[in-house]
Amino acid sequence: MTIEFLDSFLSTLTELVCLLILRKSFIAKRLNENIMGNFFVLILASLVIAVRYEIFKDTQLIFNIMILIILLVLIFKMSFYEAIIQLMLALTTVMTIEFIIIMFFSVFIENVKGSYLVKCGAISLTILFSLIIYYKVNLKKVYSQIIKKENKVLKFIVINSFIAVFSIWFYWDSNFNRQVYNLIYIVLILVIILTTNLVSVIYLEKIDAQHKALEAYNKYNPYVEELIKEIRKEQHDYKNRLHALMMLPEVCDNYDDLVKEIQEYTNNYKKETIDDKIQILKLNNKMLGALLYYKINQAKEMGIIIDCEIEDDCMEGCMPNYEIVDIVGILVDNAIEATATYTGNKHIKIEFKEKKFKRYIIIKNTFYFIEKQRLEKLFKKAYSTKGSGRGYGLSNVEGIINKYPEIMIQAYNEKNYNENYVVFEISCE
Repeated sequence: MTIEFLDSFLSTLTELVCLLILRKSFIAKRLNENIMGNFFVLILASLVIAVRYEIFKDTQLIFNIMILIILLVLIFKMSFYEAIIQLMLALTTVMTIEFIIIMFFSVFIENVKGSYLVKCGAISLTILFSLIIYYKVNLKKVYSQIIKKENKVLKFIVINSFIAVFSIWFYWDSNFNRQVYNLIYIVLILVIILTTNLVSVIYLEKIDAQHKALEAYNKYNPYVEELIKEIRKEQHDYKNRLHALMMLPEVCDNYDDLVKEIQEYTNNYKKETIDDKIQILKLNNKMLGALLYYKINQAKEMGIIIDCEIEDDCMEGCMPNYEIVDIVGILVDNAIEATATYTGNKHIKIEFKEKKFKRYIIIKNTFYFIEKQRLEKLFKKAYSTKGSGRGYGLSNVEGIINKYPEIMIQAYNEKNYNENYVVFEISCE
């Protein structure tokens, strides 16, 4: 066993300790949790990397990273995707800290690369900063957003940051004695490339959002056209009603007969239909208004009453209009299907309101009481109270909402006039 082997083993071990501390921060786990498993990973990985260095006399960081990914997957039972993301985040953080520390020491010490004092100091400070990050910085929220497959921009930033830090570190390590300004040029070139790539990704994301909005428009446009036709029909009927009212004085013999005829005529007018349309027309999101009007008529044919209460044009700015329409459409469809099987009063209420600086979309329907455990399972893929082969809609709703940290959804039971309502509440801060 040579001095170089021990040096490689201890260096690798201390760096892996930093990676492990940061990994624990990402997943919000206590440092003392699963000590034996963590200890086994640290020792095994350090030995493998040190033995390889002893044989081949090179570091081969890419090979070492592959070893760590495989060990993470095998021992901690995580997917390759999670292992790669966690390792990239941790390595980027550790390498950045080490690079800044060594750059700082290089101002005061000439031969930084060959100094064991600098090496020990850099390792100690890296562990210290890793612990500070673990205790003081909430990385779980950041990691939970990055790990979502929908967040392409965040993943792009992580991958490119890792590539940039790795490239700078590799250049610095292999060309340590060159002028510092060469390194500055490399950094500037990498920043320009990364910025250009990031702008391209954001632009592609916008094009993708526009494409989805166009698809939604094509999907819901028939509902809009139907609402326009219905409004035109109402306008025509309204004119006929006005003409009829104008002619009543001509055919009534006295005042009492006139009053009686007017009362009978107006009582036949369906006020609830007018109220629904007035409520729907408050929405700036016309696709959503058209969809609701279509669903109200669809439910009416099934003997289900839908009431709308629109106090505020909610969720504008929280998410794109087409995603609001998708979410409301899925929840209303689920409410109609569930209510159709209910033997009691068939009623659905849709509310758009603002309360205490929060905006809400609430969709509730009469249904049998559902236990809390089953309500929590409703958002799982393929789980449904309506039988097998169903339950994909609500998981799609959660998939959309998970893209936006400020939006939350919850399901619960609510008693109202001796009827149980199953409530889906979406809130946006």
